Amino acid sequence: MNVKTIIQNMSSDTRAKAEAFASAKGMSLEQAVAAQLAVELSESDLSAVAGGAAAAAEEVAAEETIA
Repeated sequence: MNVKTIIQNMSSDTRAKAEAFASAKGMSLEQAVAAQLAVELSESDLSAVAGGAAAAAEEVAAEETIA
């Protein structure tokens, strides 16, 4: 989903809060939404990596139990 679509789909209350945040940070609304989207993607990536590492650790532990 791109930034313009996200902004278009915001409720008026959410948009007002986002505009206030952007203004306080000296950013455009588009910049603020893009920054938030980047943070959410980074957190999602980290979560996926952590989940993959946990699954790998469980697999190794299961193999050691069998051996």
